[in-house]
This record gives sequence, C-alpha cells and structure tokens, in this order.
Amino acid sequence: MTARKTLNVRFAAAVAAATAAAATAVHFVHAYQVQRGAQELLAESARLAQAGEPAEATEYLDRYLLLNRDDADARTRYALLVAGQSKNPRQKELAYQALTEALARSPGRVEVLRAAVPVAADLGLRREARGFLEELRKAGVEDAGLMRHQARLELAERKPDKAEEWYRKAVNAAPADPEVSSELAAVLREHLHAPDLADREIDRLLRDGRGAPPVRLAAAQYFLRWGDAAKAERAVTTPAGDAAADDAGVLLAAAEAALAQNKTAAARRHLDRGVARHPRDSRFPSGLARLELRGGNRERALALVGPHAAAQNLPPEELWRLGNLLIDAGDLGKADDLIGRLGRDVPRWVPDYLRGRLAVGRQAWAEARQLFAAVTGGGHELPPELARQTYLLLADCHGRLGNPDGQLAAYRRVTELAPQWVPGRRLLGSAYATLGRLNEAAQEYRIVAVADPDATVEFARVLARQALRVPPADRRWAEIEELIDRAPPARRPEAQLLLA
Repeated sequence: MTARKTLNVRFAAAVAAATAAAATAVHFVHAYQVQRGAQELLAESARLAQAGEPAEATEYLDRYLLLNRDDADARTRYALLVAGQSKNPRQKELAYQALTEALARSPGRVEVLRAAVPVAADLGLRREARGFLEELRKAGVEDAGLMRHQARLELAERKPDKAEEWYRKAVNAAPADPEVSSELAAVLREHLHAPDLADREIDRLLRDGRGAPPVRLAAAQYFLRWGDAAKAERAVTTPAGDAAADDAGVLLAAAEAALAQNKTAAARRHLDRGVARHPRDSRFPSGLARLELRGGNRERALALVGPHAAAQNLPPEELWRLGNLLIDAGDLGKADDLIGRLGRDVPRWVPDYLRGRLAVGRQAWAEARQLFAAVTGGGHELPPELARQTYLLLADCHGRLGNPDGQLAAYRRVTELAPQWVPGRRLLGSAYATLGRLNEAAQEYRIVAVADPDATVEFARVLARQALRVPPADRRWAEIEELIDRAPPARRPEAQLLLA
C-alpha cells in the first residue's frame, strides 16, 4: 500500500512537472507569436505611412499599441499621425488626447510639443498652447512657425499690438514666407487700421519672394480681398499679361483678377491654360462655367460642370464649390443632391449656408433667414469673406421680410467685419436712412462719398431730409449743393431735384 501510494505521488509529481513544462513552452510560444505579430503590425504601419496612407497607418499602429502599451516611440508616431489627420473638433479632441498621452510618456519631446500647439489653440485651450510654446522656447526651439502660433494666440486674446510684434519676429525669421506676411498684413489692416503698412508688407513680400508662385498667389489674394484687382493682376502676371507660372493657384488668381476688371478674354485665356496644364482640376472648368453664366449662357455653364458634379467620392471642398456654382446656374435640384453628399465630417455651417442659398433661389425668405442666422449665430469660425457674404444675404432676407431693424443689425456686422469695405458702409448708411436715423446715415455717407462719387446723391438726400427737420431760417444748403456738383453727370438731374 505504501509503495503504491509512493508511486502515485511520484506519478502525480511527474505529470505536474510535465504539465508545467508544457504550459511554460506554450506561454513562450504564444508570447513569441504575439510579439512577432506586433512587429508585423508596426512594420505595416510604417509602410502605409511611407505610402501616403495615414488613416490605415494609424489603424495598424493602434492595434500594435494594444499589445505594446509602453512603446513611447510608437505612441509618439501614433499621436503625430492622429494630429495630422484631425480636421473637425471631435478629431482634434482625440488628437489632443493622443498628444498629451505621448508627452506623459516622453516629456519634452519636441515634435509632439510642436504638434500640440495648433491642436490646443484650435480647441480654445490657449493656456495649454502657451505652455507648450514656453516648453519649446526653454528647449531652445523657436522658429517662424512657432512665432506665428504665438501671434495667433495674442490675437485670439484681443491683443493686436502683441500679435504684430510676434508676426514681425516671424517675418524677420522667414522673410519670404507668404502665410506669415499675409497674416501680418491682415492684422495691420483689420485690427490696427493701418492699410498702408499692410500694403507695404505685401509689396516687400513680393520683392523678397523672387517670383515664387506661393508668394505671387498670396499677394494676389490679399489685393483681391481688399478690392485692388489691378495690383492683384500685376502680382501674378508678366508685363505681357500672361500668367507668371503654370501653378494652378496662380492661374486661377490671374483669371479672377482679370474678371474683376471685366477683362473677360484675359480671364478665359488663363482658365484655358489651366485646363490644359491641370486637366483633372475641376476649378478651371468651374471658372469657365462662371464666365458662361456671366455671359448669360446657362446651358453651356451646366455642360461644363455636369461631368464633375456627377463624379463619385468628391471631397467636401469640391462639393462646396460645385454646389455654389449650380445654385448660381439655377439648377437647384442638382445642387441639393450635392449638399446631401457632404457627409457628417464637414462643419454644420457648410450645408446650412448652401441650403440657405437654395432657399433664396426658391424665394423662401423666412427659411433662408433661419438658415443664415444659424450660420452666423452658431459659434462657428467662418472665413472672413464668407462671414461677410452670409451677413449680406441675411440682411437681404430681413429686407424682403419687412424687418428693417434686422437688416440694420446684419449690415452693422458686415462693416464690423470689413470696416474699410465701401459698399458695406453704403448699405449701412441706406439702412440707417430707412429707419429715419439720419445723423448716423450721414456719418456713414460722409465716409463713403469720399471713395464712391455715386454715393454723393444718397448723401445729399439724407442731408436734405435733415434740413427739412429744422425751421426754414436754420436750414443750410451749401454742402448739399456741393454734393450735387460732385455727383456723376448721369445722376446730376436726379440730384438737382433735391433743391426744387
């Protein structure tokens, strides 16, 4: 009995030892297989990133990090990939989380700090963005790009003087950087009310840029935005009038500048050259379609954009451009279809603005007003030119609906966005006059009449209405007579009726 018991114990021990050895072997084999699989995921992620497929590279790297959570280098690459693809607020939140996790494992890592600055700023985390910039400066890292981010932070906190200082530093560090100079010029014009200094900065950029297409394009866009189409044209064309480069942006800017001066033939020449040099770029047939619309040839315009509008998997910016063009051409059905294809990744104001324009096309003014109010009042960061255009459309809706107070409020926002834009101030003066607020109307027209002689008639009419509000003995007509003399000849008979 004792021998059998001893044998059973020995057998059990042997089985246990064999089982343990087998389990250990299985564990090591499994660990080896897991690690091998992880390395394959890492290698595939690197290959996809090199091939220009960041979304797929991010997915493989994410799977790798599930198996190797403590790989700081891989976590850094993952954070940079996520940040590089972040477009909307939700994506930026995920990017910020990935970047801060990477910094927690690798404090002070320069490439992560650099990527974290704009992501934090875009999310409104200005204190955190400043902290990242300070860490970079302490590490001895400071360049034009980081100085520009600092300037943007100052501007976001309504410190335009500080913003100018940082932009000046950035310009000194990168004198031929078109983005830095363009932003400095915008601060000078829009916030410091120094248009001459802004123009000088762009002229300097053109000299130092030595004819580089991005420099020419930035200068043309600046001058077009501020209403100087002739200077814009000179920035992107040769003395003979040809576009200065085959660059797509330069050709489009040359066409826009020519069209702004009613040089239709020159605009068509630039666009035709663009079609030949960039056959897959739909902006050129779209531009030609706008020329056809300008000439009243709607069918030809739709024929030019039709093939592009029918294409599948168009990016949002293409859908936006084609949608606006189809609305201009009056094809509201196709435009509505394109709006439905925008998807969920675009900001909410994009479909709202386009649907507002559709409502205008159907003369559904109340619906249009509601949509434009959502665009302007939703806390969206709109491009300045689009914001101005939206308020103009909103003002028109208020006017059509018999709401002069709403129209006045919208025109006031137009002039706040572009204080030096003369047509906006003229519209604001007209809105004040409609409400009988003649002192404010006269103040606006006094500014406008200096730059726009055609506005002298409206200005004279406002002054005449003011004069009629006081006793006859106190009325002063000298300024009104002077304005009538300055009126364009075609409108002088109309103006003289004010004295009848």
